[in-house]
Amino acid sequence: MPELMRFIEVTSLYLSQSRYDIDGFLSKRPGSHTIGELYDSKRFHPRLDLFTAIAEEAPVDPEEDPDYHRGLAAREEFRRAILNLMASERLDAIVYPNSQVLPPTRQELDDWKWTVLTFPTNALIAAQADLPSICLPAGFAEGDVPVGFELVGKPYGEAELLKLAYAYEKAASPRKPPASTPPLPDEPR
Repeated sequence: MPELMRFIEVTSLYLSQSRYDIDGFLSKRPGSHTIGELYDSKRFHPRLDLFTAIAEEAPVDPEEDPDYHRGLAAREEFRRAILNLMASERLDAIVYPNSQVLPPTRQELDDWKWTVLTFPTNALIAAQADLPSICLPAGFAEGDVPVGFELVGKPYGEAELLKLAYAYEKAASPRKPPASTPPLPDEPR
């Protein structure tokens, strides 16, 4: 898709919108807190780098970010570009791998090779274009590393996506425990 990387960059509104959304969600819960209160009290896991970025960099209100409305406009342009591609190719859905690389190893996580915002995932395409999607198992890479793919559909096309996913899983039967999974104990009779 032409300009895919540009669209992904300009439609990323996670830092602009997350603090406002999470604070709104938390305010409706008993004993509510805000992102700022949780961050100041250090009541979060240090591996939550996106939480740290939200607490340190995100505006309390997305309207405070001068690029927020440009990002919303770009989201509409991104959605139209995907829908135009689907229409011109007469597609019901677009399919692509969930990630551009295999899941990180424990060592890569410990070494901070990736952060949430730098991990090369494709799963944000549908989210940032505001389109429905479903993730499915595709099999295994390098022996026993599970990998998957995502189907992206048209607005309000969830029923069609579910039909496609069901048909794929029925035909492919891709689900199985990886070879590294220890055997489960027998169930009681």
